[in-house]
Amino acid sequence: MQEANIGIFDDMGPFRRITADMLDKLGHRVLINAGTRTESIAAIEELTELLDIALVDGNLDPNSSPGSDDGVVITRLLREKFGDAVAIVSVSGNGIFEGADAAISKFDTKAISDFVDQLPDRAQ
Repeated sequence: MQEANIGIFDDMGPFRRITADMLDKLGHRVLINAGTRTESIAAIEELTELLDIALVDGNLDPNSSPGSDDGVVITRLLREKFGDAVAIVSVSGNGIFEGADAAISKFDTKAISDFVDQLPDRAQ
């Protein structure tokens, strides 16, 4: 795959840093690196470029109760803005959530890298 534009939406700072560094070294661009629901919504609204891939946690607030709908809300906003052009990957410990295309453990950086690399090139 050519350079991919990626958004990371997760409350775990170390995951965001490690994943962003890995993707950068592989030649991709992390356009959004958001740790809360509020940051995520603002970043999506402000983004002017197409996202190819979004890595979305199901719960973006460590203080919210299990079963939070953060991932579903972020996914809906991404679909409204980008349609099916963005591949949405659930990196939640609870598996895939509504609207996501796939689920990958956030601790499996090889699987994340492989997923990014297997996506087809976007139209120029």
